[in-house]
Amino acid sequence: MRIYSKLIMLCKKILRRILPYSCYDRLRTFYLRYVIGAKTKQPSLKTDAKIIDLPFGINLFIYDTNNSGGVVGRLLQATLNAVEIPYQIIDLGHPERFNAEKENLMLYKINLVVVHAASGTQAKLHLFDIDFSHHYNIAYWAWELKELPDVFCSGYEIFQEVWAISGFCTTALEKKATIPVLTIPHCVNPDNSIIPDGRNYFHLEKDAFLFMFAYDCNSFVSRKNPQAVVKAFLKAFSPEETHVGLILKLLYSESSQEHVDELKKLLSPYKNIYYITQFLSYEEMRTLLQVSDAFVTLHRSEGFGLLPLEAMSLGTPVISTEWSGNMEYMNHKNAALVGCSMVPVNGQYVGSIVGDGLMWADPDIDEAAAYMRRMVFDQEWRESLISNGRYTANECFSAKNIGQVVADRLAFLKLKP
Repeated sequence: MRIYSKLIMLCKKILRRILPYSCYDRLRTFYLRYVIGAKTKQPSLKTDAKIIDLPFGINLFIYDTNNSGGVVGRLLQATLNAVEIPYQIIDLGHPERFNAEKENLMLYKINLVVVHAASGTQAKLHLFDIDFSHHYNIAYWAWELKELPDVFCSGYEIFQEVWAISGFCTTALEKKATIPVLTIPHCVNPDNSIIPDGRNYFHLEKDAFLFMFAYDCNSFVSRKNPQAVVKAFLKAFSPEETHVGLILKLLYSESSQEHVDELKKLLSPYKNIYYITQFLSYEEMRTLLQVSDAFVTLHRSEGFGLLPLEAMSLGTPVISTEWSGNMEYMNHKNAALVGCSMVPVNGQYVGSIVGDGLMWADPDIDEAAAYMRRMVFDQEWRESLISNGRYTANECFSAKNIGQVVADRLAFLKLKP
């Protein structure tokens, strides 16, 4: 098992480096459907579970990394710490380490597996030398479309319930689920420390009104829709309006150079355009959010949207598409919500194929541009968004409040003493 695990992880790393993301995703889908689906059918824990007498606590399966998966894991740790639920981390990225150290570990009663719904949960857990039927197994899933494609539904079979990161995700996931699906949203990061004099730190124009957008070029750029942010900025302001600017925080920009070059060409007549491509620490990212005058996300779909929530907590107002998981915490009093029409996904996202009927948002560029101008010139409105956004993020979505939701659920299931 350990050799098999190491080979799988090595192949994944090599293929991820040498293949375009679209090709890698198609290969992964084939593997999940025809290899794992055929060979590693797991018992249905809904009926076969025999939970043994283990101590109360959570085995937290997360990616202990610096990417978005690692961020989610750290927020869950903050959530559990806030209500004093014991836990231990099991790194999903290194099953061979767990298997080597298993004899020295005391496992808890609950397994909480933090993955994307399309990440091949069944394949990942198959690499761990654990009898899952001895635990209460919970998936903590994100999903960005209105329905989960059939190819990913086998993941339900190894859990007794699913926690979804937003009501939008819950509605999508429960359509094909035969187990409970509940909404347990992310908390806001309780650590809001920033670097002093942030604009100087990032070499940003001190007096310009700066909009910000951030995304990962190594993921599905079509879902994040950065072109819409750029088009709205171009429509809102002329090159002569040098009092405004745009920050684009890109991760893995080298994997989508043609896309980045296109954005640079569109924005070339403008001053105060900043491309930040290096990896940023958590403190640096918070600082960049805090020194920006507004955060803009014209996404086609979000499972939740962590960065907009963090921007709100730091006092940076948000302009956002009025659709999907971000509506868990956004309303017209705490964010500038941009209307949208619905258009076919048509294979532009994981699990989707042309003609499958899946839809996502096409935000109104004109309305977004109008909000950008208003954000600059209507100070009273902007300050009301800041005040309401801070309250929503820091009070309603605090680690303590979300942690209490978790504690109440575990108590209801009689898993918590």
